[in-house]
Amino acid sequence: MAVIEDVLSELIRTGFRNIVLYNWHFENANFVYEPAFLVSDRYQDVKIVVIEGAIPDLSAEDAAALWPEGFPGLALEHAALIETAIWMHYRPEAIRTERMKDDTPLRHPPYDVLPIDVSMTTASGSLASPLAATAEKCELLMHRLVGHLVSILDTEFPSLTTAAHADGMAHA
Repeated sequence: MAVIEDVLSELIRTGFRNIVLYNWHFENANFVYEPAFLVSDRYQDVKIVVIEGAIPDLSAEDAAALWPEGFPGLALEHAALIETAIWMHYRPEAIRTERMKDDTPLRHPPYDVLPIDVSMTTASGSLASPLAATAEKCELLMHRLVGHLVSILDTEFPSLTTAAHADGMAHA
């Protein structure tokens, strides 16, 4: 949290007045929000948008295309289809397909238990099967993720994104 607070403060010191923090992991939400809140309190002329829902709601068609066997839920998407598809698209040489397993934890309650309860994880690290992941599925995911982010930016920074749209820079 101190690192995020320092980075935000330095960005502001150097002139940034519109900042977006994009958090991919639910577990990190408080660690991202707390420093943003503290910095925001000190610099009230700065707008900080904290995006905690990295993945937008997907249509039934998208979900069926991505998870033909059924969507396990985002809470189980660790080292599963989404992350594996992204790696397959951007760094396919890093994927060890021989180690991929259709793995799920014995239990997955909607809360955490400490110390770590080994029945809530797997030996492979995957919380749902990565076997249906493909580079093509990453393309669908990236299209939806970028659309989600652009929608947030258009809403929160309309004067900035209007100028970017006029220049043809916001949508690729």
